[in-house]
Amino acid sequence: MNTRARCTTLAVASLVALAALPAPASASSTSTDTLALAAGSLSISSLTSASFSASITAGSLNTGLNSATWTDATGLGLGWNGTLGLQSFIYQGTWSAASGSTALTSTASGAYSGTAGMASVEVTVTGSPTSSSTPFSYTDTENGTPATGTGTATNGSAATIANGMTITFNASTTYVVGDTYTVQMGVLPTTAVVLRTASGSVAAQSGTLGGSNLPSLTNNTSSVTSTSATSYGTAVKFITTTALHGIGSFTVVPGATITWNTSQVWAASYVANAQYTIASGP
Repeated sequence: MNTRARCTTLAVASLVALAALPAPASASSTSTDTLALAAGSLSISSLTSASFSASITAGSLNTGLNSATWTDATGLGLGWNGTLGLQSFIYQGTWSAASGSTALTSTASGAYSGTAGMASVEVTVTGSPTSSSTPFSYTDTENGTPATGTGTATNGSAATIANGMTITFNASTTYVVGDTYTVQMGVLPTTAVVLRTASGSVAAQSGTLGGSNLPSLTNNTSSVTSTSATSYGTAVKFITTTALHGIGSFTVVPGATITWNTSQVWAASYVANAQYTIASGP
């Protein structure tokens, strides 16, 4: 073989060797990404006041009470329950001066602490009133039963009468014997409210599942007993969810029946404070 032929053969062999080299290798590996979600909380928000009306002669009213948003954002699925505590429904009237009597600048009447649904006080100026003090007599009538008494007020300060009722005669004012003032008040019985599930409602808010996830109103006909017009009674469970249910936000309105003695109430607005609590567990 001549030199020219040898060189050609070597060149071809080199090209063949280059074409036979392996392609570059690829590789892969795996890992994880973790999203840790912290638990939220149970809450009650957007609680509204409730107003309702009825005729005195009706004797009772079936109604929904306060509407609120109840939320389980714990993400734990433990279930939850809600309770209602009430103070007594009370009517606290203001003082009214009889025709021709010296006006009262303050008509506030104190805080009635009696138990009558229909009560009233009449105060009459007596003795020798001065610009600094005013003697008076009073009649306190509780559900038709009168009680009388006397007192002397320091003008400009609240004078105690009976059952938490007070009257304030104007400072630096001399009242006239015979000036007369009246006020009405009353409180419904501590057992005036019982739960009525048919008058309540539960609805899932946007983004929350309904159906079997909905909480349930409970303890139908249970009494929500108050202690007084200024003290809550024992709270009563009125809504509940089991584990893995009641997750999200719900508009809840408890239902109740309110009763009264048709012959022992005024045609007036009786007002009660309500307290709601949400807790974990059915």
